Amino acid sequence: MCAYKTGVLARLSARLAALLSGASDEIIHKVGIFAESIGVAFQIQDDLLNISGEEFATKILVMGEDISEGKRTIMVIHTLENAPKEKSDRLNEILNMHTSDEKLIKEAISIMKETGSLAYAESVARDIIREAWTTVSSCLPENEAKSKLKVFADYLITRKI
Repeated sequence: MCAYKTGVLARLSARLAALLSGASDEIIHKVGIFAESIGVAFQIQDDLLNISGEEFATKILVMGEDISEGKRTIMVIHTLENAPKEKSDRLNEILNMHTSDEKLIKEAISIMKETGSLAYAESVARDIIREAWTTVSSCLPENEAKSKLKVFADYLITRKI
């Protein structure tokens, strides 16, 4: 879902930019993979912030909006696969309610935290950025733009809003 929701636009944009700059086919391909990857990592961070970011919640006014919408984020999927049956059943029940009840949303978040799903998602986002950077780094020249690109990629998974 993340690849098609956020990643594809980033991949297309990066590939077009590389193509228009006269880059080789290899660089166009690797830049596209990198951009899609950071798009996916960005979406994971966005989903994390939706359920755990206080600053994020004050800006959008609703903590746990993804839970209210019943979204099956990476944290939800991890919880459903790793929580005891009664906990995963309860999380599914809350998600299927499409509730805006703060108590139920906090219960769902608590289940995800107990299962280590937030930490898991953070780890996946970090790994995606690290692997993507490894893929693209060797084909980009050492310069200020490359340094800024690395800082930007790292920021996407450490941002608070």
